Amino acid sequence: MGHRRQRCTPILALPSNPQPPRAPRPSPPPTAQELLPSPPYPLLWLRYSTFIPLYPLGVASELSMVWLAWPTLRRTHLWSVDMPNAYNFAFDYSLACLVIVAAYLPGERADWTGGGRG
Repeated sequence: MGHRRQRCTPILALPSNPQPPRAPRPSPPPTAQELLPSPPYPLLWLRYSTFIPLYPLGVASELSMVWLAWPTLRRTHLWSVDMPNAYNFAFDYSLACLVIVAAYLPGERADWTGGGRG
């Protein structure tokens, strides 16, 4: 009867492409949130108090910019894609601006997204 030959497994298997060891990354500097137990009250008050006048101001400025630019966008078809084209796709940027403006109307967004009351 013949002898069966056993397969030897190496004791230490080296990777085919050994990588040099990497130096540990330095830790980032601490942020103010980590250094302070809670935000100072004046900053907290300022954050929530300035929101009240600044949010409507920002909405009004965005809406006025669309209002002023809309006639030019309609006339020049700026950033619009007209058909026919190779992709059989049309996009009217001026109408997209009106859809974005409509999203600012109070109470209308819930009707579009299905999140209405009732």
